[in-house]
Amino acid sequence: MTTPREYWAVAQVITGREHVVRSEIENSNYGAFLATYGQSGVRRGLRFARERPLLPGYVLFHTGPESWGGVAAIDGLIRVVNSQGKASPVQDSEMIRLVLGHAGGAHNEIAHASSAAPRTRRRKPRPGKRLRKVTS
Repeated sequence: MTTPREYWAVAQVITGREHVVRSEIENSNYGAFLATYGQSGVRRGLRFARERPLLPGYVLFHTGPESWGGVAAIDGLIRVVNSQGKASPVQDSEMIRLVLGHAGGAHNEIAHASSAAPRTRRRKPRPGKRLRKVTS
């Protein structure tokens, strides 16, 4: 298999720091892509919406076979997925699927709230003080 001149590769990062590492990769003059999905719904009567990474712990970056070493020094990056000293390329069909799914919102989900109101446990009623005094 011949490696293309430039291609997308995968970097494993600390989970929860994907957005920060993506930004740092872009500042290092590499292209970076972080597939995300939107999550929205209602919780405790309040609407919420947030963006989450589709592949937690991974960021894709655009590089050449010999020029990916600058990415490895970024803080928060664990390792670059590689094979025989070269960053392993991601197949074009997978990148197309991820990018189009991200742009079209195919991965978005809606968290449905239950229709019933949250139940609170009520204390069993006790007789009043006068009744307790008479019966005891």
